[in-house]
Amino acid sequence: MNSRTKEAYFKRMYIAYLISSGRADTQAKIIEVTGLGQRTVYTCIESLADYGIEIVKQGTARNQSYSLISWGLTDPKQIAFQIDDVINCAGCTALENT
Repeated sequence: MNSRTKEAYFKRMYIAYLISSGRADTQAKIIEVTGLGQRTVYTCIESLADYGIEIVKQGTARNQSYSLISWGLTDPKQIAFQIDDVINCAGCTALENT
């Protein structure tokens, strides 16, 4: 896996973790927590299905929130256990009180 592919993968896993844990369930909150751009966050959320991760969108386009329904084959316990490494590899802002 090249470094750009690896970084993109970890960004997606970080966003899935944030949605799943309830720390950030809207695009605005995800942007605030991660420090990523709006388009990057949108692209990451839309591509989670490529990893078998099921996300449900709720609300209107302006007031949309997300819920994670299924992690697919990804082990959420491993993501949570290694969240600091995931954040570092994603090149994102660290979580407070992880």
